[in-house]
Parts: sequence; structure tokens; C-alpha cells
Amino acid sequence: MGMHLAKAVANLWRVATGKAPLCSSTHQWAQIKARDSRMALHQLRIVDSQAPGFNLGTTDPARRVFEHWLFVNSRNPRRCKMGPTRRMAIQAALAMGYDTEMLMAAVEGMAADPLDAVGGESQAARDRMRDAMREIEWLMAREARIERWAEKGDALRALVALPPPAAEPLAPAVDPAAEAAARARLLARIQAQRQGGRHG
Repeated sequence: MGMHLAKAVANLWRVATGKAPLCSSTHQWAQIKARDSRMALHQLRIVDSQAPGFNLGTTDPARRVFEHWLFVNSRNPRRCKMGPTRRMAIQAALAMGYDTEMLMAAVEGMAADPLDAVGGESQAARDRMRDAMREIEWLMAREARIERWAEKGDALRALVALPPPAAEPLAPAVDPAAEAAARARLLARIQAQRQGGRHG
């Protein structure tokens, strides 16, 4: 081991002083360049990948609905992903003819509902049912659910003075500060309604 280290140091000194090439052959040089370029590509993929979190500028309707669901339910976007099941549920609702604003209003209505009418043998069973009902796949599975909670979402929006659902503009011109303030008011109202409706 000591001899290899001595040779490596000697070679490094010769390269540093310009008395020896970095590689003993052109073939070794080509191998090192190829390895370095492969490493650079992997590094570019890592740097280029999108950071986890909310992507408010997305134009994908399913992604917009999903990220709104994350926001109003205070879900962590690093831990909660839009997999194929959630994507298919949202896309099925969009295919039925509902626009993203109506689906987002339904998500808001569901998030604000304390779900007091949920029955069950025990408090734990009722809590599990509430959690299951708050999943986006459950909400998007039936037209009646979407329509029922969209009405509640519209009423909630009226309370916090958000614009009602409308046809989606191609290029919305929204003040980011006003939108952030409106989203904060909406989240506060959702949390207040959810907590205010629970008994005991």
C-alpha cells in the first residue's frame, strides 16, 4: 500500500510540475473524458429536476387541481404525490366536463366540511372514514360528490370574496400578492369551519 501511495504522489508531482502528462496513453485519456462526461450528465439531471413543492405556474389541469387539494388540506407536497390513481381520478372528472375551477371549488368545499354526519362504531372509525373521504380519489369518483361540495366551495369563496368559478382564461393576469392573500384567507376559513363543526 505504501508503494502505491508513493507512486501516486510522484505521478501527481510530475503532472503538477508539467513534467508528465496526466495519462500515460491516449486511450486512458479518452476513458477519463467519457467517464467525466457521463458524470456531468447525471449531475445535470439532478440539478435540472424540479424541486418538490407547489408548482403554481403549471398549465396541466389535473396538476392544478391536485396541488390545490394539497394546499387546502395542508398536505406536504414532498410526501404526497400525484400518482396514477390520483391523476386518473382527476382526469376522469375533467373528462366528465367539469372544469378545473369547479373541481377546485369542490376540493375547497370538502376541505371545509367538518364531516359531522360520518357514522361509525367508535371515534377512531369515524376519523378513519373522514380521512378516507378527504382523499381526492373519493371526491372525484362521483358526479354528485363533485357537485355537492362545489356548491359548498362556492359559498366558501363568497365568504372570503374570491372570484367565483368561471371559464379558464388562456393567460390569467393575476396579482401574485393578491392571490397569495386570498389563498391565505381561504385556508384560514377552511380550517376554522372544519374545527368549528366538530363536536366533543
